Amino acid sequence: MTDRFQLNLASRPFPRYRTPNVVLSGVLVALLVFSVWEGAGFLRYTEMAEGLRVIEQEARVEWEHLGDRVETVEERLNRPESVALLDEIEFLEQVIDRKGFSWIGLLAEIENVIPPSVYLMSLAPQIDASQNVLVAMEARGKSIDDLSAFIAGLEETAAFRDVKVSIEERGVVAGRPEIRVLMDVLYMPATNDRASAP
Repeated sequence: MTDRFQLNLASRPFPRYRTPNVVLSGVLVALLVFSVWEGAGFLRYTEMAEGLRVIEQEARVEWEHLGDRVETVEERLNRPESVALLDEIEFLEQVIDRKGFSWIGLLAEIENVIPPSVYLMSLAPQIDASQNVLVAMEARGKSIDDLSAFIAGLEETAAFRDVKVSIEERGVVAGRPEIRVLMDVLYMPATNDRASAP
């Protein structure tokens, strides 16, 4: 029986398989690099997520602590003695504001524009938190023309703004017609008037 030997005497054996092997090796290396990069990113984001969880837990504990403190403060403020103290503070603030309000300046401004046939029944200034003075007036006159002249005179001065008539009533007093109006007007006194005492 004769043995047969197959010899390949070519200078480059199996040349057809070298290029695919190189390509597949490159793809494998690329996949390995991508996998390492993905793994590193996963670990990094896992650490970041864990850090965010810790921050969230700390923020939640702080929020609960602040909520407890707010409830404690609200309970203290709702006590009768606290409510009375706040009312007293508000009253003292109003007293201080009114002390700096000049009644003489207000009456002088009104006297300059009020017609002889119109007279005031009441005058009530209110000072808000912005130091604006809103004056509620009750005025009476013989005719609507007299009251209109009074309102026009207020609006023409620099001390009064935004005159708003809320009520207008007509009646007869001592056999003579009379008109009664309630109005609100913004009083803007000069600096020296506001600083002077009544």
